[in-house]
Amino acid sequence: MPAAASLQKMEHSSMNSGEFPAGLRVLVVDDDVTTLKIIERMSVRCHYRG
Repeated sequence: MPAAASLQKMEHSSMNSGEFPAGLRVLVVDDDVTTLKIIERMSVRCHYRG
């Protein structure tokens, strides 16, 4: 399955369930240390590794 189709399928299933998709990899890039710490805390609360 092409990546774009896979992503669309994942977006629709996660929107319907109200949960974040398991195993999704996220890359966050920012030059502000405070912003990165906030995003790390948010991701941990959503069961992603920080």
